[in-house]
Amino acid sequence: MIGPTSIDNVFIAGALSGFGIMASQAAADLLGTYILDRARPAYATAFHPARFNDPGYRQVLATLDPKSGQL
Repeated sequence: MIGPTSIDNVFIAGALSGFGIMASQAAADLLGTYILDRARPAYATAFHPARFNDPGYRQVLATLDPKSGQL
């Protein structure tokens, strides 16, 4: 999860799983776009914490095979 939280001026970059070291630089770069209010790449929504509020996204999660490797 990378992005703002529901608390003003509080951001998160976490849940990087076992690939945290490899993904940390890209995560920090994306997080910086939120902190500095800059343009974000199209894939940013895939990491935004608010995605869990989307019923369509939750439906996709409910249908994933638990052995698929998706976190």
